Amino acid sequence: MDRVSFVQSELARAANPEKAGPMAAYMKTDDPFYGVQKAGRVAIYREMKRRYPIGDAAEYQQAVLELWQLPHREEKYLALGIATGCPEFITSDRLRALPAAHRRRGLVGLRGRDRRPGRRHRVAQRTARHDTADETVDR
Repeated sequence: MDRVSFVQSELARAANPEKAGPMAAYMKTDDPFYGVQKAGRVAIYREMKRRYPIGDAAEYQQAVLELWQLPHREEKYLALGIATGCPEFITSDRLRALPAAHRRRGLVGLRGRDRRPGRRHRVAQRTARHDTADETVDR
């Protein structure tokens, strides 16, 4: 079983259809939801990291994009978990290499209600720490 199959099967197993609709309404999105809340996603993310460790930059980028391109919002959250959870692979060059549509839709940060004014996104913070270029990462 590969990473994507694992994520989809675990999210399907943990799915709560009664919560899926309200979660989409709260986030004001048309993205489909499994209805898996954060605690369930964290458990899946930890097991995914244990079973499928990221070995290099190419695998990092492939893993993020493969999960991001899946339709459900929870899959995108797991893609963001990988994107922000491997600081050794975050560089502004890698962020710029992502398709513009993914950057706009939030691969550099989903635009949810939990954004706090004045805080830079974790990807931007980590990029600044690991990159020598003096530039700002767009949100």
